Amino acid sequence: MIDFGVGSSTLVVALFLLLWLRFNRSLSLVGSGFAGALLVSGLMDSLLAWGSDDRWLAIALPLMFVALAIFLIRIDSLIPTRRWVVFGLVSMFMIRALVLAPTHATWSGRLSGSVREWLVLAGLDPSVLPRKEEPPPVLSDIEMPCGLGRFSVKSDAIKPVTGAFQLRIEACGFSPQAFSVRGSEIIEISNALEMAVQISFAPQDEEGEYLNTMSVVVPPQSSIEVADFKVPVGGSVLVYAPLEPHLGSVLGVNVRVPGEYWVSRQPLTLKRQALDVP
Repeated sequence: MIDFGVGSSTLVVALFLLLWLRFNRSLSLVGSGFAGALLVSGLMDSLLAWGSDDRWLAIALPLMFVALAIFLIRIDSLIPTRRWVVFGLVSMFMIRALVLAPTHATWSGRLSGSVREWLVLAGLDPSVLPRKEEPPPVLSDIEMPCGLGRFSVKSDAIKPVTGAFQLRIEACGFSPQAFSVRGSEIIEISNALEMAVQISFAPQDEEGEYLNTMSVVVPPQSSIEVADFKVPVGGSVLVYAPLEPHLGSVLGVNVRVPGEYWVSRQPLTLKRQALDVP
């Protein structure tokens, strides 16, 4: 393998050291630095070689160090300078760490995890900072409000209904998208499709807490009445087809305090934003 970072770095440093010895006949300060750099680079490559396909490097590199140490000790003029050996060792370790850490799976994971912990402690981690949610499109601004999966609407823009009320299931989805009721009403669900559709009702109280849901099945090309349909006082209800998300969702409200409603089908969400009333 001799890929950069495992083996090749050590060979490059060894080549520089040999060239230095060839032309200067002594280690001196720079040669001692190369010796330290060669030591730490070889040790790092030896450790990394155990996880590669060329584990022979893990054995060959330590043997090379032993041979180099014997060579340097036997010749008086090649005795390294300790301080410059340490300088080369530390410098090479820092260089290899900076180059290797971002590309090594284990090291980079630990490094990024540590950095994230520091950012969290400092309150600077963008992943944990509150994000401003983009408001959905306003219902009145949509040309064909049928089968919408995401919209917003203010309570004073929702058309009130009295008595029997018809909710239609058409090819494009539910219609109308929003309605307002007072107390209990009889709701008629008309299915124009050639398949049965399961309809679910997810009511919320005035505090935004979900209550017990209920479901009905509307046969194909027929209508049914839901006599016990009721929107909690001051609350709302989300009407949707669990198995047919493309039909969108419908908002029903029983308004006591003006507000703005944000509706989403995927994920299924209903939020009420309070409005400041003068």
